[in-house]
Amino acid sequence: MADENSPLELVLSRYQIPIEKIRDYQIETINDLGPLPRAGHYLDQGLGKTLVATIVALYKMMKGADVTLCLVPPILVSRWVRWLNTIPGVSVITYEGTPAQREKIGFNADFVVMSLQIFKLDYERIHIEMGHREIVIIVDEASSIKNAGSSNGKAKASANHRLVND
Repeated sequence: MADENSPLELVLSRYQIPIEKIRDYQIETINDLGPLPRAGHYLDQGLGKTLVATIVALYKMMKGADVTLCLVPPILVSRWVRWLNTIPGVSVITYEGTPAQREKIGFNADFVVMSLQIFKLDYERIHIEMGHREIVIIVDEASSIKNAGSSNGKAKASANHRLVND
């Protein structure tokens, strides 16, 4: 395991992560990339990107971040919410539905899970309500933002700049 002051050990000292074993490559990724202000975790499918991203987000929240936005494909929203709800002491909001339904949803949680499409549609509201907070952004299926010139890539870049720097 990592040393007691590592990002992983700090998170494990506070949260009960419901997993039997964290693999060496996951530990290395968490501890090496967790302290960085921005980092990509490009583990292959089935190698635990969700676990790694969650632990890094929890570490960043322990270090002062206020909230984590999880931008995921629509089909994965419920899976992310189920996963995050297995961690005691973590609050989760699902941000989806019709515009009228979303208007009633607040952002007072540790994790706010939404699709990238909903994020783009409601970006101005999200920026107004959360722009003053320190935010961690997880983009699951980052291939959706690999083209910096695409609308997804531009939305993510704008979010990094405006949500983090305003």
